[in-house]
Amino acid sequence: MDQSHYPPPHGAVAPWGVPNPPPIPALGIATGTLGCMVGAVAVIQSFWTAFLSISPNVPDSVLPIFAALCLATAMFAIAGSAILLSGAGGLWWLRLGCLAALVAIWLAAISATTIADDPADAAVTYGVQAVLASIIPVAALVCSLSRSLAQWLAAKAAAEAVERAAWQNVSLPPR
Repeated sequence: MDQSHYPPPHGAVAPWGVPNPPPIPALGIATGTLGCMVGAVAVIQSFWTAFLSISPNVPDSVLPIFAALCLATAMFAIAGSAILLSGAGGLWWLRLGCLAALVAIWLAAISATTIADDPADAAVTYGVQAVLASIIPVAALVCSLSRSLAQWLAAKAAAEAVERAAWQNVSLPPR
């Protein structure tokens, strides 16, 4: 069977003399996907809060802060995930988006508890909601702290640097 149309495996030198970059690890795909999920939920929540005036049970004084946190979460988490999935970094943007999501989640839970009629019941209810809502941002944060993900990003950057250096030595024929 002729396999000449398949690219050489990672680390092997391609016909043009440049090693192939490493493929994205499964943890990188999982981290990027979780970050996109965090960002998508934040986009929906910021849209509800800012444009439709459908707010969670938060006081009016906290609503602008909550909407700004949701918007920041959406921007940072989606941008960080896109940059990460392209192999160009983005871990800090993704982490910042997840931290903003956690602050927004717990701000909403704490402020909703303070304005509730029965603070004890509200603390349990909103506390459980906040814990459940925090699962995906925390999972994205934990995945982004993986050493193998940082090593993949470094190997990808090194392979791209080698490829750029190889292309600098290529001279095209005159027209």
